[in-house]
Amino acid sequence: MRLLLLCFIFSSCSIKNNPKDFSSNNKKTNWVEIHRRELISSAENGDVEAWLFFFPEYLKELNKL
Repeated sequence: MRLLLLCFIFSSCSIKNNPKDFSSNNKKTNWVEIHRRELISSAENGDVEAWLFFFPEYLKELNKL
């Protein structure tokens, strides 16, 4: 009985329609610029953790170019 109830709950929470595909936009997101701005902001605010997070991401995006 519990299994039947769980199956009903999980099946009723599923998505019935297809969500929009955001990757098909014609506009490309400029991740290098976004990460650069975050690095500047984190340096100005003294946020070392944010800088350590965004710097490798910035380098990855630079390598993709």
